[in-house]
Amino acid sequence: MEARALIIAIENYSQAQGLFTQSLEGTLDSASRFYQWLLSEKRVKPESIFLCSDKQIASGHPPNRPNRGGDAGKIVLIRGSSRSDIVATCLDLIDLGQDDTSELFVFFSGHGLAYRESPWRLALDVLICSDFRNFRDSGAAGIKLDELRVRLCTCLGGTDHYFLIDACRNVVDKSLFQPIGLGISPTAAQLGTPTVYTLYSVKFGEPAPVNPKFANALITGLHGDGHAKGWVQGEMFVKFDLLRDYVKEQVKPRQIDYRQDGDGKGALLQLPAPVTSHCEVVVVDASPEQKFHLAVTSGPISILATDFSGSSFTHQARTQRPDLRYASDRRWRSFGAIRPAPRNAPRLVQRHHREVPPRAHSSRTSSTKATRDRTSQNRLLSRANLRRTSARLGPAVAQSAFGRTFRKAELLQQECAPRKVPGQAPRKRGDRFQHAV
Repeated sequence: MEARALIIAIENYSQAQGLFTQSLEGTLDSASRFYQWLLSEKRVKPESIFLCSDKQIASGHPPNRPNRGGDAGKIVLIRGSSRSDIVATCLDLIDLGQDDTSELFVFFSGHGLAYRESPWRLALDVLICSDFRNFRDSGAAGIKLDELRVRLCTCLGGTDHYFLIDACRNVVDKSLFQPIGLGISPTAAQLGTPTVYTLYSVKFGEPAPVNPKFANALITGLHGDGHAKGWVQGEMFVKFDLLRDYVKEQVKPRQIDYRQDGDGKGALLQLPAPVTSHCEVVVVDASPEQKFHLAVTSGPISILATDFSGSSFTHQARTQRPDLRYASDRRWRSFGAIRPAPRNAPRLVQRHHREVPPRAHSSRTSSTKATRDRTSQNRLLSRANLRRTSARLGPAVAQSAFGRTFRKAELLQQECAPRKVPGQAPRKRGDRFQHAV
């Protein structure tokens, strides 16, 4: 199985009346950028991409290809943007990719509207083709998006289908416009039902602004910019839900909409893992008062520049190298420290304060009251340490210094009142002090 794509881009509606505008600038440019993403990032073969437009989207794209039977020129890859051209392209796509399509990408950029069939039902999205003239007699110049989704889903099969729609969604009543169905009945696929994802450039009931803001955010997000990507079992992917949130942030204050039919993961594109370079910087015979400047370069490109003193430091920076595809995720970590001090130099440490001697060996002949008291207090301190160890390790089993094993649940249930040692002030749990060693 392989990935396939259908790109529909309509920039000029020269015969249209009643639409917001007859020209949509930037439509072909966004379609061309999406086409390049399919080739360079998604690695979709050119002979698996179908193009429908009123002008050229990509130069050098093959005009046709053989069908499954090997007959040359039977599958047309480039057509116009009228309704008949788009329907014929859908049939060729089904004939070529039925039960042999892993992923499908459908990109539409042009005019659209929402057609209301009933006051009790949500209006249906309709994609307007280039042969649209007016609402009165151009019901056959539109394509119902829901029907297109269902036909491609049931007839192609596969794992994931993505529909990226950049069109208006303002509502038109059925008394003004009567779109018709596709009028095709291809056979159903036998291998799997895909999850269908749909991303709209505007929310339901609103027109789409004529600017490339949505297209720019979509393309940059598909390349893995910002938070459009995330980790999945140790691998980085551009995911549909993260892409949706990324585009939503980029096009504010405009509101977008989305839809997902199925329980798929929506992993659009797997990205190479970001590279982390570890660098240790050691300044020999440096004093804490001295200051240094660290510069890391790769040819003419500056990767890291920072100032630090003789003491240790940690620094993170992001490279701006234009030749790195995911430069925003390449972190450079640098550590600097002065020369280590001699072993006999004084240093401060933190330890738990224990004023009692080690546990005495108890026997029937040498068991005095003081020895029993010290032994009991040693056990209490040991259990307190075990509680702290158990709290750090969670449900793990903690091992005491005397070889006894306690579980966290048992430690929490034990209630042992501390005993006072004669001539010794009572000790509070958790007392600590600092001393030099």
